Amino acid sequence: DAEALAALATRWAARFDLTLDIRTKAERGDRLSRGVRLGAPVKAMPLALPEAVDSHAALRAVVSNCLLQVLGNASDIAHEADTQPEHLHQLRVGLRRLRTALRELGALSPQVGAGWSESLGRLFVRLGSARDRDALAQTLLPPLLLLHPDDNIVVARRDIAAGERVELDGENFTIPAAVELG
Repeated sequence: DAEALAALATRWAARFDLTLDIRTKAERGDRLSRGVRLGAPVKAMPLALPEAVDSHAALRAVVSNCLLQVLGNASDIAHEADTQPEHLHQLRVGLRRLRTALRELGALSPQVGAGWSESLGRLFVRLGSARDRDALAQTLLPPLLLLHPDDNIVVARRDIAAGERVELDGENFTIPAAVELG
């Protein structure tokens, strides 16, 4: 059953330091052949629902659509050291879409439990701090450094922002079982 599989995956991820990578072997091979390690940031795709879809299937499609964006960006962040800030931004956009969908549409399915909100909220806040550092390093500090290249505080903030990398470890990047709609 799905819960037992999710529990096993959680135990193995912790025990063997496993991560989910949705990139296919073909995609990784294509990147390797082109000398490219990093894919383009994954943006939200339009959602297309058939006219006769029931509410449970509609919610499943919405969650799946959000997870494509979330997991596509999370895979590159988790497995590549040189990701671009846009990957993190698009990951946060996908999480915001997922949180909104579950909050506003979760009542459409009895399979949506209450456990998702706190877990996704913590992750969103943590990634927000990383995104703030990206904004600081990309747009705010460069003009300050041009004006004040010897200012110890500005230089220190630049070094801190440049050296920090978001880590998507198991505790901090868990999509709770409550969003698994089977």
